[in-house]
Amino acid sequence: MKKVLAAILSVCVMLSITVVPVSAVEQGIIGIQPLWTNTNSINLALSYSGSTATWSGVIQGQPGTTKIEATFTLAKKNTNGTYTNLKSWTASSSNFLLSATNTYSSVSSGTTYRITVTSKVTRNGTTETVTTSHERKY
Repeated sequence: MKKVLAAILSVCVMLSITVVPVSAVEQGIIGIQPLWTNTNSINLALSYSGSTATWSGVIQGQPGTTKIEATFTLAKKNTNGTYTNLKSWTASSSNFLLSATNTYSSVSSGTTYRITVTSKVTRNGTTETVTTSHERKY
């Protein structure tokens, strides 16, 4: 009887554990959001059509943000795992929200590309620098 009860209890414990699939994290469905002081959120996206990559980025500052400056860099992943920067763009905003999008021609199917943003978010006279990235295989 104790063995049956232990087996039933084990099954109940195993069924109650919630597991997040790794693919959900990779696809950006579920993410780990760092805790920043001046920055509320950064969202990056990367899509492909033909030989063109389109990236977009939205940076939201905390209430009281007076300035956001950002540099977006598109890079190609090499076969050895390193990255080669292809092009950089800059954008700025004089309030709490910065939204930017741009395209890059000459991407190849089967290759992984990464969009990285380094942003400087100013709030209450203090500037915070945050860097994050998003990569996606074409």
